[in-house]
Amino acid sequence: MHGCRFRLDSGVRRLTNGMTLIGGSPVRVVRLSAAGAALLDRLCVGDDLTPVAELKDGEQVLVNRLLAAGVIHPCALPGGFDTCGVVVPVLDDHEGLAQLLESLRTFSDMEIAVVDDGSHNADAVAAIVSFWSATLLRLDVNSGPATARNVGWKHLETLGLDRVVFIDADVLVNSEPLAKLAGLLNDPRVGAAAPRVRSATGQGPVAAYERVASALDLGSESANVQPGSRVSYVPSACLAMEIPALREIGGFDEEMRVGEDVDLVWRLLRDTDWSVRFLGETSVLHRPRGSIRAFAKQRFSYGRSAADLGKRHPAAVMALEISPLNLAVFGAPIVLGRRGFWISAAAALKQFWSTRSSLAAFVDAPDPEALRLVARGISGTCRWVLDAVARAWLLPLLVVGAQGRGRWLLAASLLGRPIRRWLGSERTHDVGRFVALSLVDDVAYLFGTLSGAIERRTTRPLRVRLRRT
Repeated sequence: MHGCRFRLDSGVRRLTNGMTLIGGSPVRVVRLSAAGAALLDRLCVGDDLTPVAELKDGEQVLVNRLLAAGVIHPCALPGGFDTCGVVVPVLDDHEGLAQLLESLRTFSDMEIAVVDDGSHNADAVAAIVSFWSATLLRLDVNSGPATARNVGWKHLETLGLDRVVFIDADVLVNSEPLAKLAGLLNDPRVGAAAPRVRSATGQGPVAAYERVASALDLGSESANVQPGSRVSYVPSACLAMEIPALREIGGFDEEMRVGEDVDLVWRLLRDTDWSVRFLGETSVLHRPRGSIRAFAKQRFSYGRSAADLGKRHPAAVMALEISPLNLAVFGAPIVLGRRGFWISAAAALKQFWSTRSSLAAFVDAPDPEALRLVARGISGTCRWVLDAVARAWLLPLLVVGAQGRGRWLLAASLLGRPIRRWLGSERTHDVGRFVALSLVDDVAYLFGTLSGAIERRTTRPLRVRLRRT
């Protein structure tokens, strides 16, 4: 069995001689024994790899618990390319396909299967595939990316390969992310892994916007992928997988044209023991949409997929998940006006005292830690509320709240979100144009969500779920 080395998540704090961990996703407090703290030091510090097979049963349980909580992350190990192939689904993107195959052939002679999903100019696709010594698999009728990827990985399986990297034709890669993805799959727990997908530099306002606000860019922090956590899915723009994991769940759902990658990841996590990792420290580049119309159409399709995903994964799809206390923090001022701020303050204070009481038993200075945790939770909930308003509830609130106490929430959702994105960028873009494109982004997604919900006759993408903590 391969060796494994781990690293602590950058957001985790170690207190009381390393025996108390605060962090992960969702944030939690983990208390370790002295032996557990020593094991964490051994796994996360130093250069020697500790083979997973040499860990005792109790140690394995602790490692799996910390991995699932997002407290630690596995480091990529060398090797894994020799049993790996690439699948590229393509539909008429001749330029992108040529660039991708050229970039792949600069560092690897691995098997590349290009699945032509019914391109209008099949001869052009065949010529590019032949020039770069790849294998062409042709579908006479456009069947969607799910079918194309299934055809591809099943072909690789017949060649005796047990790993596949799915790469879309509008993506550019180099050797580093593929090597790290293959290295992550050396961990026997990991069934799928994906890098950060950043938007490539391009011309025009859409390209500038997507450099800092791409829907595919999940950030620079690595994570354990789980619904409801900081990284709840990974896109298939670049996705490495174990073929046995694909076989176990039957591959991609060919009935889905959009959202099939999210569905695949969630079925893998729900129905098997495999884990899925997001590797934010390395990235590939995705070509941005060439026009505002194409950009809005893409966002609309993403929104429409929420209804299908809600039908298949009812526990994972909702507009907002919020605790009762945070609901009071944000809801009371909207419903009761100024009087509601007293309820909001009381709910925040209740959270502080409850958190402080939980920490006091094993943290020397519980007050600042409790304050930090509560502030972090309220800040995160604020972002989620604004997201839910902008992408699910905007039209109803415009009707019933534009003249009432909900005006500030509408204004914050419409303008606060894009301004927050702009402030988080390098601020080299025109703020007015950036805000306008952010509104196009949110409104297109909103109409897609509503369209899908009406067509599928479901309200799951619009619902609120209360959680206990």
